Amino acid sequence: MSKRKTKSKSKENKPIKQPLSPLTYALISLIALFIGIGILLLFIFKAEDLVALGIDEKVFYILLFPMGFSAAAFLFGAMRSYARYKGKNFGGLLELGGPVVLFLLVIVLGFYLVPDTKPFDFTIFLRDADGKTVLKNQGILKIQLDNVIKKGNIDEDGIVDFKGIPAKFRNAQVPVELEIDYDWQFTNKKTVTDCILKGNNTTLIIEQNYGVITISGSVIDEDGNLLSGVKVMVKNLIEYTDENGLFTIKIPLERQSRKQFLIVKKKGYESWRSSVYPEIKKGIVIKLNKE
Repeated sequence: MSKRKTKSKSKENKPIKQPLSPLTYALISLIALFIGIGILLLFIFKAEDLVALGIDEKVFYILLFPMGFSAAAFLFGAMRSYARYKGKNFGGLLELGGPVVLFLLVIVLGFYLVPDTKPFDFTIFLRDADGKTVLKNQGILKIQLDNVIKKGNIDEDGIVDFKGIPAKFRNAQVPVELEIDYDWQFTNKKTVTDCILKGNNTTLIIEQNYGVITISGSVIDEDGNLLSGVKVMVKNLIEYTDENGLFTIKIPLERQSRKQFLIVKKKGYESWRSSVYPEIKKGIVIKLNKE
């Protein structure tokens, strides 16, 4: 009984005789390898044309076939290796042997492991703790991608879309900065936080910063023209209007009061002095008269 089992076992492990000589298989492997190298060179030197046509990834898949065939021919033909896969398929037994196993393995793994080299789009939703939209057409959101900063305007739904992010940043953690005239911040009490670019969107929670109040507005002349370079002062805090005649002064907690005394000055114009109530949602308009 044991002799029969031994004979059966040795017969099962006996390698299958290859129909061609090892030298022939080595030659086949070499030819397939040269074909693969040719496709690889095409991919390298014609990369821009292939990307423009949208077939760059398809060329990579084609490259897998000669490479897989070369590996199979060399290992199983020249090196006399052997492999067998057994599995149930549609209720029966499927058995694969010889070069086809490694060939299919290379192809299948190549399809699963192929890197995604195409840029992707990413959407960030800005919401408060209750999930409500609080910023509408207000401010800018910036993400930092190495030394490159991408900016996006916050739309009426509190959404920012970033287009064409390089593929290497997929699933990466990047800094995100909130740039807005009004006093909003992330839940870490800062205007900068980290964001993981996973999938195609994420939601960032923001809250109002009650530790700082803001006085913002614009300065115009008698004809309604916006004035730049105007000096705006509140409790020794000084700001100047920008090229669009706009200003923003942030007043820290220790200098806050129910109303603030505002002084506005510009050479050639009469000074403007008045008490104002800090507004968060709406800026004030100050008119300067010429001297």
